[in-house]
Amino acid sequence: MIIKMVYDSTRKKLSLGVAAKFVLSRYITLLAASVLYFLITLVGVVAFIIPGIFLAVKLIFYDYVILIDKLGVTDSLEKSWKIVKGRWWGVFGLTLILSVISFALAFALGVLGGLLSGLSEALSEVIWLATQFLITLFIFPWYTSSLAFAYLQLRKK
Repeated sequence: MIIKMVYDSTRKKLSLGVAAKFVLSRYITLLAASVLYFLITLVGVVAFIIPGIFLAVKLIFYDYVILIDKLGVTDSLEKSWKIVKGRWWGVFGLTLILSVISFALAFALGVLGGLLSGLSEALSEVIWLATQFLITLFIFPWYTSSLAFAYLQLRKK
């Protein structure tokens, strides 16, 4: 839904209900494309890791294509491949930077939760759950929306 809402926000017609309904209507396509993406990148990783990273970056925008351009499974993978063509290092750099920042923030929250966890076992559990909630609530949407904006910029060119 984040991808759809970012796209809709650029067109000034943002609606949570419309985004949810649309994403649900594309769920099977997203699921099939995700499985195919996973299998392709898994084969690449098994083939000495570097091909897996290469394929993961080339195909990273498949779900953005499905939700924004309304294409099917194989077409979404093909379009992602074409959009990244000639821009692989830039997309890799962006995902690397986003991943490092996400990891650092998640790590910092985890350390903070760990420092506070010595209070009591019940409180420790609550702090761990709150930390995981904050990571999910802020970091994942930020990462996804950053890639959505990148996709929208790349698809214009």
